[in-house]
Amino acid sequence: MALKNDSTVWTWGINSYGQLGNGNTNNSNTPLQVPITDVIKITVGGEHSIALKNSGTLWSWGLNGNGQLGNGTGANNYTTPIQTTGISCLSTATPEKVNAIVETTIYPNPFSEETTITATTYFTNATLILYNVVGEKVKTIAAITGNTIVLKKGNLPNGIYVIQLLENSKIITTKKLIISN
Repeated sequence: MALKNDSTVWTWGINSYGQLGNGNTNNSNTPLQVPITDVIKITVGGEHSIALKNSGTLWSWGLNGNGQLGNGTGANNYTTPIQTTGISCLSTATPEKVNAIVETTIYPNPFSEETTITATTYFTNATLILYNVVGEKVKTIAAITGNTIVLKKGNLPNGIYVIQLLENSKIITTKKLIISN
């Protein structure tokens, strides 16, 4: 299983239970694209696969005999991705309302020491929250003014993160961030 830079998922190999996610149970010795986009993290089980989308939702496919897919049943295998129920990998303390989405750029992304987040609007009271792929807050920068934020790696491990930018406790953007060497 592979995650490409364009956030698409590709699978190959044995497919007895639909673990390739391509809609059938035929084996494949060449990579096949799974019909899911905006993916930021992937993992595999014995005969099932799981993807975390940029939105914080989990999607799974393949063998589900013991409830591996997390959809509340243990009866049916799935040959295409289904959303895992009852779990989100972003904070459950989501602000009540979303402001108008603000265009932001992150450069460089991926980064190794520091990156700059630039927005098209001027902030008077913004907060940046950095989540790891399991939805835990790993860093918060509060009381941001201006339209530029410099984020330093510090002691953050390499990996994929989700940044949520809020102003006056309302989400204005969510982006994927990659830290690497």
